[in-house]
Amino acid sequence: MKNNFKFFGLRAPLVKEVFKNFISYYSIQQNELKDLITYLWVKEEREYQMIAILFLNHYKKWLREEDLTLIQYCISHKSWWDSVESFATNILGHDINTYPRCIHPITEQWLKSNDISLQRNSLLLLFQLKYKTNTNLSILFNSILFLKDSSSKKRLAGH
Repeated sequence: MKNNFKFFGLRAPLVKEVFKNFISYYSIQQNELKDLITYLWVKEEREYQMIAILFLNHYKKWLREEDLTLIQYCISHKSWWDSVESFATNILGHDINTYPRCIHPITEQWLKSNDISLQRNSLLLLFQLKYKTNTNLSILFNSILFLKDSSSKKRLAGH
């Protein structure tokens, strides 16, 4: 974590196992998801953000267009390579298929921001790897061309 975050010292496989056990016994209501994610995200220890991402991924079918602001908040606060990749590969991939008319303007806005984590998610590269022949090449190439001369290019590649 390069001293960026406090943490309890729990490894990801154990956090995932605890989450899986929790979900098998307890459930949350759809109207509780946003508050739960916000509560977990502001906690200091990194494991809380890991759990928030697990909740978002588990309940991603509950996400609505208006929840993209929550996703943006999470991506741009306490971001690290693991959370950025999780949002791009698991959560945004679902949103892009579910809300195609609103996700593209938002990711275009992210692309033009100075936030390296939002830019990485705007590339839509990570989740599109799963799409193979259905990759939206226009969005991918336009994003790459936009960032090719960016001063954040080196940081983006190594993020």
